[in-house]
Amino acid sequence: MFKKTCSHLDGNQALQPAALPVNLACQYLGCGRSTLYILLAQGRVKSVVHKTHKSNVRGRRVFLRDSLDTYLESLEGGVAQW
Repeated sequence: MFKKTCSHLDGNQALQPAALPVNLACQYLGCGRSTLYILLAQGRVKSVVHKTHKSNVRGRRVFLRDSLDTYLESLEGGVAQW
């Protein structure tokens, strides 16, 4: 069986996705879809729409993990303000 490896990772490191779909982003933050989209509208998290072909009108929204991590770090000092 073919095994994918990355030369810069040792055997104990797992690859982390750079972006998460809506349902996984909700689980990651521990919030619901509505709250996630409110955070997006406020500019507190970032997302992109992934289209499988450039002529597609619709795509799949994914949330950038770095922005989710930044948001979580901002909560360390206190309670989130909506």
